[in-house]
Amino acid sequence: MRNIPLILLASIIASIEGGLADARCSHSVGESGRLVLMNENVLDPHTHLVWMRCSLGTHWMPRSGCVGEVQTMSLQEAERTAAGIGGDWRIPTADELFSLVKQSCGSPAIDTKAFPDMRPNPEGLPYWTTTPLGLAGLTVYIDFAEGIYDGHSSGFPLAVRLVRSAR
Repeated sequence: MRNIPLILLASIIASIEGGLADARCSHSVGESGRLVLMNENVLDPHTHLVWMRCSLGTHWMPRSGCVGEVQTMSLQEAERTAAGIGGDWRIPTADELFSLVKQSCGSPAIDTKAFPDMRPNPEGLPYWTTTPLGLAGLTVYIDFAEGIYDGHSSGFPLAVRLVRSAR
């Protein structure tokens, strides 16, 4: 019986810590936020970009959010996939993708209300961009686990979030 209060206390502390993390990550959607939710897409009126809410490999379900497993692929596979989807969808530049980083969120460093498929994993949350790093053929990626950017060879499998210009 003595362990019950300790378990209850641990549960209360975890709940408070979770609430503080959510408070730090003031969501950027809604009336006071920058992002506008449009079912399976997110409009950023500031950058004039429309983002897919779900990473490639997952798809939007209105009641469930992003369903499926985030698919990782080489940069070339990602470019072919984006071209196959059509509708002007493309892989973002580093500046475009980095505009989604919200350091105040902690990890992941992105608004998970707008982009609900961002589940932390041991490899981080690295996403391709089309921006060359300029070092030995490396390409910039953004890691949303920490909200940082780095470079990788284009054959390495990373996740992809597509973007297009607002019409």
